[in-house]
Amino acid sequence: MRITILSVSIDNSGGFRVVTALGQRLLTQGHDVCIVAPMRRRPDLRATLRAWWHRRSLWSIHHHSDHLGTLADRTIVVPHHAPLTVADLPDADVIIATWWDTMNWLGNLPAAKGIPVHLVQDYEIWGGGKDEIDRVMRIPGPKIAISSFLHDLLTKRFGQKDVLLLPNAVDHTQFHAAPRPKNSAIKVGFVYSHDPRKGTDLVLQALERVRISLPDLRVIAFGHHPPAASLPLPDWVEYTTAPEQQTLRDIYASCDAWLFGSRLEGFGLPILEAMACRTPVIGLHAGAAADLLSDGCGILLENGDWAGMADAIMRVAAMPEAEWRALSDRAHARAQQQNWTDVGAALGRWLEGVAERPRAA
Repeated sequence: MRITILSVSIDNSGGFRVVTALGQRLLTQGHDVCIVAPMRRRPDLRATLRAWWHRRSLWSIHHHSDHLGTLADRTIVVPHHAPLTVADLPDADVIIATWWDTMNWLGNLPAAKGIPVHLVQDYEIWGGGKDEIDRVMRIPGPKIAISSFLHDLLTKRFGQKDVLLLPNAVDHTQFHAAPRPKNSAIKVGFVYSHDPRKGTDLVLQALERVRISLPDLRVIAFGHHPPAASLPLPDWVEYTTAPEQQTLRDIYASCDAWLFGSRLEGFGLPILEAMACRTPVIGLHAGAAADLLSDGCGILLENGDWAGMADAIMRVAAMPEAEWRALSDRAHARAQQQNWTDVGAALGRWLEGVAERPRAA
């Protein structure tokens, strides 16, 4: 098949990691895959300074991704801003939109550009007006949901009938760890973001409470950007800005528990990445947390329950070595069940069926 994937940008986000992981698996199956994205708006001061610091051109810093791999020479950044037009797109059998607004670009495309498919990675009301997002979610046609939460949202709330549930996976060549003992002094980690939906404030509230009883608690975190003035990090948090991809495994594997505090999430890749590194996850009920942490594979809490997170950290701290090791093993075993090879194969089979459907003129 000829498959076009529309992306709103080329970057290092988790969403784009998923897009490239799926694209690479489709490529290995023999499909002709192409990623197309618009030129991004003029870089802000932060992006400009980052480009200068890394001695990169503004073009490369603003259209760069560590995730492209074999898709690098199959990625087209068109020389204008969004939206994309018919002239920007190659002929294809299937064209996949990966963000709510990219679905709008497919509205009046000729049949030669491919059957439109919507890859739904989140309920993206944080990236546009809710009414407009809901309208896009109601557009009929084949859709892909990356978590049970999104599958239920599409089928039950928006009445969609043609939805493939395709949970994300993890690259086990990048995220892995050998069995290990629990740290003598408990160490936990989390992903920092100043975006309220990511719940960093909830994680910090939980940690502040735990430190009252466990002053020797060690805490590490990483994020895409330096901490914002609106949500500063305490000096007892060891923080890394934009760590290299090859170091993420060591960050996860150094911890006794990983904290997931999101209020709203489509999936939550750090949950799966930490579990693949044998680090149990204490997670709030958002995204794929319920899918991944059930059956004793982690500790699942109600959405927003920072106090429960504090209690869970204390529980992990008090666990005997054998009990923690069993939890670590269950987390790892659960992550092993989800790999991109199987996910890519399921997607390829489904898209082949989509491509065989009659097309409108």
